[in-house]
Amino acid sequence: MSQTQTILGPFGRIEGDLEIRLEPRENQVGAAFVTAPMFRGFETMLEGRAPLDALVIAPRVCGICSVAQSLAARSALAGLTDLRLPRNAERVFNLMQAIENTSDLLSHFYLYLAPELQRQGYKDRKWFAQAKRFALGTEPYKKAVAARNGLLGMLAPLAGKWPHSLSMLPGGLTKTIGASERAGLLDHLGEFEAFVSAQVFGGGLQAFINLKNTAQLADWALEYQHTDLGLFIQIGLEEGWERLGLIKTPLLSYGAYFEAGFPLFAGGVWKNQVEAFDWNQITEDLASSWLDGPFEPLSPAQGVTRLDAEREGAYSYAKAPRYQGQVVSVGPWARQVIDGQPLARALNQTWGSGVLSRVLARWIELGRLLPQMRQWLEQIEPDQPFYHSGNLMIKDGQSFGLIEAARGSLGHFLEIEGGRITRYQILAPTSWNFSPRDQTGQPGPAEQALVGLPLFKGKPGPELGLVIRSFDPCMQCQVH
Repeated sequence: MSQTQTILGPFGRIEGDLEIRLEPRENQVGAAFVTAPMFRGFETMLEGRAPLDALVIAPRVCGICSVAQSLAARSALAGLTDLRLPRNAERVFNLMQAIENTSDLLSHFYLYLAPELQRQGYKDRKWFAQAKRFALGTEPYKKAVAARNGLLGMLAPLAGKWPHSLSMLPGGLTKTIGASERAGLLDHLGEFEAFVSAQVFGGGLQAFINLKNTAQLADWALEYQHTDLGLFIQIGLEEGWERLGLIKTPLLSYGAYFEAGFPLFAGGVWKNQVEAFDWNQITEDLASSWLDGPFEPLSPAQGVTRLDAEREGAYSYAKAPRYQGQVVSVGPWARQVIDGQPLARALNQTWGSGVLSRVLARWIELGRLLPQMRQWLEQIEPDQPFYHSGNLMIKDGQSFGLIEAARGSLGHFLEIEGGRITRYQILAPTSWNFSPRDQTGQPGPAEQALVGLPLFKGKPGPELGLVIRSFDPCMQCQVH
């Protein structure tokens, strides 16, 4: 290994283990190699088990996106039954997913990203003193954590417990919601809405959602500079973070929050316009993975997960997913651009996929979800079924469950033979965004975003932390 290379890691304030190797080129990052150095093996744990065991084991892939993992496993199993979801179950599933995703969107900003502004590399900036409000342990931080706790508390009456609820089954929800519980949930949601309105948007949430271009965004940030989001946007524009960590990959979303067959956020693939999504075009490449398997990429439906720590050229336990052979990125940014949200489309046209775009997309999504969460709650009918009472018989065959978790597109792919799981593959959002190189040498999205960052005596500046965290990695989900 060259003495000029820089190895960074492990990183704090992320889920799981992450290491990064940087190769310099004229005082800049010339190439980056993102490593997931931990192996967990949930996919192999599930082989040979009874199908319903997936509802207990698969959600434990992650304690942060546990609802998403549960719903993906539930959906995959439901594909091998004759059961159909009652409307109440669809609404509650969407509500639980939105609560968990909204919690993660909030956590990303206050717990993971914004504290980066207190790095010593920024101490000479004129905004540094103002940005102390984003430091860990400050009053805004404490209020955000309290609001997050209150929001997650809504999952107990909805799902029985969180994380790793057992109430989500192929036929619906085993936990019913009474009228008094619904009223209490509306009160809790109102408390969270009040926090977001006061501290994040300063009463300007709807005005923010209605913005149409970057000029209006700058004006909004100036008017609401007393808020956390207004200050962050002003700092980002001053620092040029709209140009930081730029990538030019296609964007992918499976579509999110389905009810009666229609999504709240449309799915598809963005390649300067929306194209239809076809799950058969997904492959996983093992060329740079410490995993045993064929050289040719496989569909997750035929995928294997076997260790090979001696594989030549490998540098990560993560696989490299591709769509039509291309690197794609996923997450709130992809969801909002593909769905056609006006501000997201304007940011994409003017700025492209950089740090500031990825951060703002999370607040766009959170702002759009809040009124929808209230609507789902109000539409719950306590006297109507929450579970399909048909026979819970899971057939042999192949199936999959596709969900949009907070960090992006999550897929569970399973195969059942003789009443036992013979294959279970999980394709997590971080698998897409933090993938290693494939057999053609294409770096993953995060690896691409790091190229061009300045190096000082071989070391990166504080901007590297913002680039990495703008994708909100969850490395333990990536390696299952």
